[in-house]
Amino acid sequence: MAGMSDNLVLVIIGLVLLVMVLLLRRMTAGKRGQRITLDVDTSVHSGLATKRAPKTPEPVATAEPAPVQDIAPTPAPVAAPAPVPPAKSASADTLTRIKGIGPKIADLLQREGVTQFSQIAGWTEADLAAIDAKLGNFAGRPTRDQWIEQAKLLASGDDKAFESKFGALGGR
Repeated sequence: MAGMSDNLVLVIIGLVLLVMVLLLRRMTAGKRGQRITLDVDTSVHSGLATKRAPKTPEPVATAEPAPVQDIAPTPAPVAAPAPVPPAKSASADTLTRIKGIGPKIADLLQREGVTQFSQIAGWTEADLAAIDAKLGNFAGRPTRDQWIEQAKLLASGDDKAFESKFGALGGR
């Protein structure tokens, strides 16, 4: 019984070594861009698996390339429209009056060219998505805090309607 377990241990060690060699060859071949084919003899000789040297790969026949067909070019993807830049004669609004816009977000919006309530009031879904993507940790706030609706009321000058819906004005 002891002799049989010794042979089993040797066979297992041999198989583990074989697997390690195969993995090592695969890893080094992948780095050099080579394709490796291994031919392993699975016969057992003296309790150990033996391995034959790898065969040289046979040349692969290459097919002639298919003729190139004229294909219409695909149009480039359309980028989301940027927020409307302010008119040169218009003065900037205090964007922090909108609930959810603090000094950091107001600075970011100004760098993006957004300085007036009327610009935010006119945002489309694409504009909203473009700005939201640039807000980082504040993403989702324009929709959650209803910036467009707040901006419409503030742009119209209807402070009473704003305060009745969103509470007291801030950021004056």
